[in-house]
Amino acid sequence: MKRPVLAKVPEWTLAACKLKVASSRMTIDHVLKAANDNSWNPSHKSNRSIVPPQLDQELLCSIRECERWKIPFVTGQEKTDAVRERLIVEEAPWPLNNLSDLTVSNGCLSRFQKRHRLSSNIMRGEASSVKIADVEKGRCGLRRITSSYAHRDIFNMDETAYFYCTAPRRSISAPRLSGRKNIKKRMTVAVACNGDGSPKLPLLLVGASYPPRCFRGKSTSELGVDYSSTSKGWMTAELFQHWAPSFNKRIRVENLTRAFAF
Repeated sequence: MKRPVLAKVPEWTLAACKLKVASSRMTIDHVLKAANDNSWNPSHKSNRSIVPPQLDQELLCSIRECERWKIPFVTGQEKTDAVRERLIVEEAPWPLNNLSDLTVSNGCLSRFQKRHRLSSNIMRGEASSVKIADVEKGRCGLRRITSSYAHRDIFNMDETAYFYCTAPRRSISAPRLSGRKNIKKRMTVAVACNGDGSPKLPLLLVGASYPPRCFRGKSTSELGVDYSSTSKGWMTAELFQHWAPSFNKRIRVENLTRAFAF
């Protein structure tokens, strides 16, 4: 088959491709132009290169620095704008064509995360608030103090909280449901144990009411529960001072000549 003249291409495509409507000259020009472009991909809505690529790398370096120092990375739009302004001020060696007018959309940020295998994560816990050097220094000091004690003579007391009125976060429903304000009623549980776990020390429960209705008029000695109360159900220094004599009494029962508690 001979190559058709450009003016007859619409008629040829209508018959050869069995189209309902003949293609316009503009559509044919776009197809011919894209045929010479190796980067053209029919699955892409548009194929745009990163302008400039240095901005992409600077943004990635900023994220890596935040990972290193364990600090949250601000929203991508704000950080991208800040990086762009710094590059303009520093007069980067590459051409800054339209860099000051560059706008970064949410789609651009999502593709940036996809290119570099990044994702949005929730920062959990409080471990980043403590310096590793301070932790190691504290551990060395604690080992030095407890070096003359046996494991069964070293006791540690810590507390945890049970928010018994908190509603579950998940539910099964057809529409999306709105959440409720968290109820912060709590019960504090103080736990004490030694280095080898041999004595079973009773738990200290700290609530907000005394006596609780669930006790039904019975005392803590009758129920075999070590219970105290404060206005908010928190552990206080005064409660610890009341707990210490019972701890010393328990130590004498266990026939321990000396003990170290922290």
